[in-house]
Amino acid sequence: RDGDPDPETIHDDGHDGDADKSDDEIIDKLKVESPIHMKFEMADLNGKKASATSSIDIRIDTSNYELSRLAMLNFDIASARISEADRVFFREFIKYINDSSIVRIIGFSDRIGGEKFNQKLSEKRAENVADLLLSIKPNAQIREIKGVGASEFSPGVNSFNTPIERYLSRTVYIEIINKLN
Repeated sequence: RDGDPDPETIHDDGHDGDADKSDDEIIDKLKVESPIHMKFEMADLNGKKASATSSIDIRIDTSNYELSRLAMLNFDIASARISEADRVFFREFIKYINDSSIVRIIGFSDRIGGEKFNQKLSEKRAENVADLLLSIKPNAQIREIKGVGASEFSPGVNSFNTPIERYLSRTVYIEIINKLN
């Protein structure tokens, strides 16, 4: 349009191809300290095109947050049952959850058993811990509940070669993020 400095259309392609992702997934992507790369493309009414690229470095300011992690709820082989001792330990750990806390729960397994079985088992472990959490703290904001089977090592484990590593792999990892006042 003559004399109008504003473009006729502005197109946002959905965050670098992430149009189908939720806001939470995009926010999680921004939590990684890696730059955001942008490409700007413009065309005037005569079809003349110009483009420019730019990057913005991301620095995460965590000074207003407290992160608590627990990876010591261990399970028997092929079991998703939470022991009574772990229930007591868990109740103590979750005392720090408040209504604004964000919780993530990730289940793991060792490599004994088939891939599909281990995947389902790790999911069931995570679900059982989430159910226990909600029975104690019904307003808990659980952002993620997932199982990864034996496709990833649990925190502190680097292989499945020894019995102790396999034991430590039969766990659920819990992360609590609290905003500080």
